[in-house]
Amino acid sequence: MKKLLSIVIVLTAVIFINSCGKYEEGPSISLKSKTARAAGEWETQAILFDGEEQDLTLFMEQYYTYVYEKDGTGKRIGEEFQWEGYNYQAAEFKLEWEFNANKEKIIRKITETTTNIIEEKHTIIKLKEKEMWYTIDDTVEVHMVKITIGEE
Repeated sequence: MKKLLSIVIVLTAVIFINSCGKYEEGPSISLKSKTARAAGEWETQAILFDGEEQDLTLFMEQYYTYVYEKDGTGKRIGEEFQWEGYNYQAAEFKLEWEFNANKEKIIRKITETTTNIIEEKHTIIKLKEKEMWYTIDDTVEVHMVKITIGEE
């Protein structure tokens, strides 16, 4: 009887843990807070349209690195590059970020100039220590990888 009770308890715990995940692609459970997992320096690894991976060289995102600090500040760092006939200089822009109330979206505000502030809201589908996936308008999926870990 004790053995059967132990099996039932273990199965219940496994089912409970597997249903705890907030994000579609995981993790199911994490000992680090969402803010701690998001903190760090990120670069784009892949972009998908309707599930099909695209050639990253077709997107300006390949030239940007995003830095998220635990206090909600950060920066977008752009390399020098040419795009569709324009020359872009290397630049660093102020970034503010936060999660929405239920922590299903990440909101970024990028200040390019005092009059040009870009606000982006992305639905998170995976937030692990070194991977963050999010969607843009439910059709574009962006996969980012962490290249440095935020300060503990």
